[in-house]
Amino acid sequence: MIDLRITLSENDAKNLQKAGEQAIEAIARVIEAFAIRIDREIKISIDRGAKSGRMYGKHQASAPGQAPATDTGGFVKSISWRSFNRGLSAEVGSHIFYAPFLEEGTSKMDPRPWLQPAYEKHADDIVDEVTETLKRFL
Repeated sequence: MIDLRITLSENDAKNLQKAGEQAIEAIARVIEAFAIRIDREIKISIDRGAKSGRMYGKHQASAPGQAPATDTGGFVKSISWRSFNRGLSAEVGSHIFYAPFLEEGTSKMDPRPWLQPAYEKHADDIVDEVTETLKRFL
């Protein structure tokens, strides 16, 4: 399994405990919303992102550095998210055995990143929204 985990810092978690149950629920909603956004971003990049790799019959492959191209849809279907720790943590990823090979590459294939670009697109927004939500309760 390769995944991305969104978890509060120790300091934010301590502040959240002081702020009470409503704050915990609000932060959980923020984290869940970002897990869903990242999940969606990954699926769109694979399904509809630009592909300029080799052609294999009717299949347009991805080039190095692009999100993987979909062929059967199995990889896209394997991407999912889940929340845990009362919603204060979330994971987005894939259980497909070749998911890390696509993300990181191999000795014979350059990376076709799908997880890190989606996270990077939303990382600053996640931090900002969690911070703003915490401020409302402290």
